[in-house]
Amino acid sequence: MAAYFLRRLGALMITLFGLSIAVVLLVHLVPGTIVNTMMGVSGGGNPVAARALSRFFGLDRPLYVQYLHWLGHAVTGNLGTSWSSGDSVAGLILSGLDVTAELSMLSILVAIAVGVPYGLASAQAPSRVRNWLDVGAVFGLGLPAFWVGSMMILVAAQVFHWSAPIIFPTFLHSPGLNLETMALPAVALGLPSAAVLSQFVADAVHELGREDYVRTARAKGLAQRTVLYRHVVRNAMTRLVTVAGSQLVQMLGGVVVIEQVFSLPGMGRLLINSLAERDYPVVQGTAVVVGVIVMGVNLIIDLLYAAMDPRVHYQ
Repeated sequence: MAAYFLRRLGALMITLFGLSIAVVLLVHLVPGTIVNTMMGVSGGGNPVAARALSRFFGLDRPLYVQYLHWLGHAVTGNLGTSWSSGDSVAGLILSGLDVTAELSMLSILVAIAVGVPYGLASAQAPSRVRNWLDVGAVFGLGLPAFWVGSMMILVAAQVFHWSAPIIFPTFLHSPGLNLETMALPAVALGLPSAAVLSQFVADAVHELGREDYVRTARAKGLAQRTVLYRHVVRNAMTRLVTVAGSQLVQMLGGVVVIEQVFSLPGMGRLLINSLAERDYPVVQGTAVVVGVIVMGVNLIIDLLYAAMDPRVHYQ
């Protein structure tokens, strides 16, 4: 296990290096720079001022020099300073990390709370009912999270006269208001993943139900509920860890859109706003931190799967 962990850690470092290069290249491929933004705001077209700003931000240097300069500071933990606000990039990321983390965890809880019972109900239902439940799950798979979120805001505003608070309430400051604010985004982000989990649970119950040890348990006269929960569901939960973890990773992509739809001050919204402003240090730092989180979650999922299933051995 230790050797496997070290190999994965080395692969993670290599992947991060490649990711940092890709992010820098893609960011600079976006038309316009912060100089264009600032000159547009000031209403000037002075080429002398434009050159001075380019020199100030280091944009006059070759791209590989800009990248090496940023990388040299990033490996020491210094992600630089925001060109737009002058704040520390690390501080901006940390201020949005708690919102993104809370939204992701609440969303995966919604997905599990909805998807697992739905999948169990589908697996045990008569064929006619199961077909309708499968249709519902497939329909849920096709719903974009941003559309679900937009419809939720529309219904909540028109029917229940709900409106999001102007200032985001943290959980420590106001737990009740915080959960009320995060409920709709978590449901909007969690429902598509709930559909995935429900399909997985239903398929796993059907597959495990044909195993010899399950047939033996039935032959011994155990009640159907006992066989289902003690033998089938218990073994399916081991596989569920991997699927739920992969859905959590995918949610990090959906978080970007959902935070923008619900105006949540998380890392996703920070990334979009910084990209619009061509704030390269914030975009690069945020993208790399998200990459670290995604790869870290994948590593933790693999280790948990091995710990829960002794038949799995990593070498």
